[in-house]
Amino acid sequence: MFELRLGGLRPGSDGSVFGPELRADLVQSVLTLAAHLRHLDLGGLEVGADEALALISAGRVLQTLRIRKWVIPVGELRSGESMSTVGQAVGEIEGAVVGALLKASTSLTKLDLSGSSCAAEAARLIGEGLREGAAPLAELRLANVLYTTDGRIPFEAVLERQAALMSGACRLSLREVDCSAQAVEATDTAALQRHALLFAPELKLARASLGDDGRSVRLEDSNGRALLGAVSPMVELVVQQCTSRDYCCIGAALPGKGALSHFLGADAESWGYWGDGRITHKVSYVQSDLPPYKAGDRIRMTLAGGVLAWHINGQRAAEVRGVPSGVHFGVSRWSHGTVEVRIERAVVAGASGCRAMLRPLCVLMGREGNALRTVRLGGNGAWAAGDGATLAAALGAASCLVAELDVSGSQLAADECLSLANSRHLHTLDLSGTAVAASAASF
Repeated sequence: MFELRLGGLRPGSDGSVFGPELRADLVQSVLTLAAHLRHLDLGGLEVGADEALALISAGRVLQTLRIRKWVIPVGELRSGESMSTVGQAVGEIEGAVVGALLKASTSLTKLDLSGSSCAAEAARLIGEGLREGAAPLAELRLANVLYTTDGRIPFEAVLERQAALMSGACRLSLREVDCSAQAVEATDTAALQRHALLFAPELKLARASLGDDGRSVRLEDSNGRALLGAVSPMVELVVQQCTSRDYCCIGAALPGKGALSHFLGADAESWGYWGDGRITHKVSYVQSDLPPYKAGDRIRMTLAGGVLAWHINGQRAAEVRGVPSGVHFGVSRWSHGTVEVRIERAVVAGASGCRAMLRPLCVLMGREGNALRTVRLGGNGAWAAGDGATLAAALGAASCLVAELDVSGSQLAADECLSLANSRHLHTLDLSGTAVAASAASF
């Protein structure tokens, strides 16, 4: 037998595909067969990290392994030169498998996690695998990675795991690093508050009442809206009350205070999805006969590339295009009845200011014999005080050979930008979003 597929099995009434005893027997059977398998799909078996690692150890000729959705290229990680998770969801178990394979790799030169959804703990495990292995890694691509937590890890701990990933990857062979536009999922109220991703008092109808320090909002017998305090690529709301569904609306709007007394979709700068399955824009119905929602449902909204999408209980329900990047997610009510929602989680873009990734890179620049030439740190929000000086000092080291640097969006001061520009090997410097953006082309 060269291929075994257990994916696609439907769960029983208790939500599991197999009972505990049957599942344990199946795992043991798969372990017995693993030495002869080249392709293994465990999508319906719900294995744990230890079981997955045991299968990897036993499956010496295994080429692919599917644990949930992502098909892990086991063969590529063992003997190939590149591995990509672009657009995939990398959970903690997948991270454990990848980390274990990286410990044994002696050939991997390119690791690309761009655009993936990566569990924070998975990032740490991958970094651990890189640190303990001897792969001659030359390219590390982390652009637009979303670090997720499942609500189990505090926001600050996610940044520590980002740093662990970068620290593990840093080695003398590394030539190119792209860790631009990182995003972190926030679930705790303190993190949501720090990044203004709660319902804002100044962006709500006066009669709307806030709860949980702005984590929930209630609109009752009123015509108006309430918006989050900042822009986010994603928010998930739990509908707590929704009486008269055709009067409840969830969507997004540009934050003009003059429109707070209007429902979402009543003007050219807002879009609203009503509880009975209609979308309005400029007071007109632009879509109808869509899935409805009710109290207890989870509504996730995402905004990327001008596309505003709604997901209801994990299923994509609708999307509209041409939405500006500056809209804030929110909720509204028209006429009588009550709508109340609570923020479950949101994504913070540019949250770390790149400090978690910057420090390990600066250490590498100071190591004699390093090959680092290209560093992209743009799109990670405003940098903390002193980070620009730290990078400038590293660029000034005799061992530093960085020729291309992107610090766009860092909001560095003019003197910090000039210090970076004076690096002797630097020939390309992106300073857009800094104090000297207008004159960046002269450097």
